[in-house]
Amino acid sequence: NQDECKCSFKLWLLYADLMLRIGHECTQWNKGTETNDNYMFNRWLRKYSATFDWKGRRLEALCLALETAAGSRSCTHLLNWTKGKALNVESVVMSVCDIDEQGRTQEGDIQKEESLSGRGG
Repeated sequence: NQDECKCSFKLWLLYADLMLRIGHECTQWNKGTETNDNYMFNRWLRKYSATFDWKGRRLEALCLALETAAGSRSCTHLLNWTKGKALNVESVVMSVCDIDEQGRTQEGDIQKEESLSGRGG
């Protein structure tokens, strides 16, 4: 049943995995290193590998998997993992921004000192 398929987060995760595999095959085909022996798939790659939006479809499938699993017991681990990753990324971004701001401040101070001493830079 089509409605049951739309309600299965496992199906959406399977679809997301399939998009990743197709994306890999498209990338290989576009580089010229494809070694797939499937004639029909090679025809498809020849026609669509450059334009197929596998990244968008994969992201959509992952979002639908999360939406489908929301509220179920199986979603608890996924949400905890997602929150943990988001916190790690946020802390890394914050530390990089701090370093960048410090670097710019120090660079500005050096330029001020050089202009005051008449060396110019």
